[in-house]
Amino acid sequence: MRPGSSYQTDMTVYLERLKAAGKLLDLGQLEPSSFGIRLHPSEGESQRLEAGPFERGNDVLAGYIQIEASSMTEAMKWANRLPLPYGGTLENEIEVRQLKEEVSASGALYSNKKE
Repeated sequence: MRPGSSYQTDMTVYLERLKAAGKLLDLGQLEPSSFGIRLHPSEGESQRLEAGPFERGNDVLAGYIQIEASSMTEAMKWANRLPLPYGGTLENEIEVRQLKEEVSASGALYSNKKE
């Protein structure tokens, strides 16, 4: 975070910069894990359900930001600019992945990227 600023302010500035650069495609914030349920499917008829909240450090996802980047290097540069909550004092992880291209029922290759 910038000195004297709040996480929310820094996040707003970051998202505005992504949008101004024409890179922001989609974003979403998830409810806390206390509102979630994890399904542990099995081959039998029963499955194990686990009600939140989930322990921090067990791959709890807070949200996502989908951007358009010309390369993984560019995507990582944007990810490195992402403000961290609590001034980065907690252990945080940012995962950068490319959308998978898929084959349609007709056999044509298409991408999940928004035009």
